[in-house]
Amino acid sequence: MSTSTSESYRFRLYPFITFAAKVHKKSVDELVNEIKKGKLDVYALLGIYAAYLHKEATTNGKGASSLKKRVNVAKKLLLFHDVEVSENKLKTKLKLPRSIHSHKEPIDKQDRVMVIENPERRQRRHERDYNLSVSLRS
Repeated sequence: MSTSTSESYRFRLYPFITFAAKVHKKSVDELVNEIKKGKLDVYALLGIYAAYLHKEATTNGKGASSLKKRVNVAKKLLLFHDVEVSENKLKTKLKLPRSIHSHKEPIDKQDRVMVIENPERRQRRHERDYNLSVSLRS
């Protein structure tokens, strides 16, 4: 595993560790032991974790894709500890928010010519660039 991959896994695993400490007031190892003993349902745990992440995401501005990746890393951690997690059951019991993809259309040739030929717009663009460069210097 590359260092960047391990760093991203570590970054995505920290919220699960804090979730276990805050919500369940236990370590991840204790949660895994409870799941193995049958005291805790793995799908209920991941559902509560997804709700916790969704609440955190709305306050911190995180997107749906980062939420999915963090739940996936938590699922992989549980799989590493020999906890059975069925992908089909997880998909039916746990509904994660979808990423919204906006379709961007390129501007047509007529609009490009209008932007290029409009000297007033060009002047404003240069002023904006100048103001930006001045603010970056200070």
